[in-house]
Amino acid sequence: DGNSDRACGFCPPLNNDSELVHQQQHSPLFIYPFIGGDRVEEACEGLKLAMYDWNISLEDTVQLQQDASCGRGHFITITLDDRNRLKPGEYFNDALIDFFMRWMCRKEAQIASCIFCFTSHFYSTLRDRGAHAISHYTSRQQNIDIFSKRMVFLPVNGDLHWSLCVVVNPGLVENMEIAAENRNIEVPCIIILDPHKAHNKDIIAHHVRSWLNQEWRKIKNVENGIFTACTIGVYTPKVPYQNNSWDCGAFVCKYAYALYQQRHRRITYNDLFEKDPLVDAVTNSPHMNFGIDDIVEFREEMCKLVENLSHVYMEVKG
Repeated sequence: DGNSDRACGFCPPLNNDSELVHQQQHSPLFIYPFIGGDRVEEACEGLKLAMYDWNISLEDTVQLQQDASCGRGHFITITLDDRNRLKPGEYFNDALIDFFMRWMCRKEAQIASCIFCFTSHFYSTLRDRGAHAISHYTSRQQNIDIFSKRMVFLPVNGDLHWSLCVVVNPGLVENMEIAAENRNIEVPCIIILDPHKAHNKDIIAHHVRSWLNQEWRKIKNVENGIFTACTIGVYTPKVPYQNNSWDCGAFVCKYAYALYQQRHRRITYNDLFEKDPLVDAVTNSPHMNFGIDDIVEFREEMCKLVENLSHVYMEVKG
């Protein structure tokens, strides 16, 4: 598609030899995160794509990049094949979803942040192999205590479709015992944002509760779990929906960014038990007010960001 190539402006010609084509498509453009100082931030100049007007010094920026680039954290390799999936009509893969989640949170230290993003493989492993198979994830992720987080993001992939599961206030689960008497108290919930309403919210919630109970028993050193359908309900507030079969991944990124921008907003018992649950907290949020034109722009900006970061990566890596 010539138009999509011009929108991205980043398609080098491929050799006709099939083996060389394969090598070109899958050779890394960059591996994220990496240390590039202010050059990394300059990669999103002029873009709306998680460009924050935060007064962070170069020293602090480099420190955040160093912290993210060391240890046993997850690294995302972005290739030409991944970049080509940003063209209109193409389906986002796990690398693009995982990259955007990391990019979105790049200005905060992982341990100090009130949100945490798991990779797309987390829920797939939980669903396919059970909670025991992911017991090592939080220890690998620099000993993250999910119960200290206000929001935990879990991208969900199944049947060639993406949706987003967000676990809100998991550490406040015991507040549900007194919430009916103090309706302004913060409470936990599971939010499923599905741009095509294709995934079964109850199945997702069931798997997530089993994992939360495992973490609760491990971190709290108790025998019994506490997460049930009564103590952490699942909700599907109205949000923008896709009108095609390929934009689900882009919508999931936009959902995540919208919630990230309002991550300090309190979610209370009142929010869950109003006429339309979470209508004020999610549905009517100005950050959730986007349409298909914004999705087109998001793809174009992601493409430009990938291009810019690839240039920075090549320069800093020599």
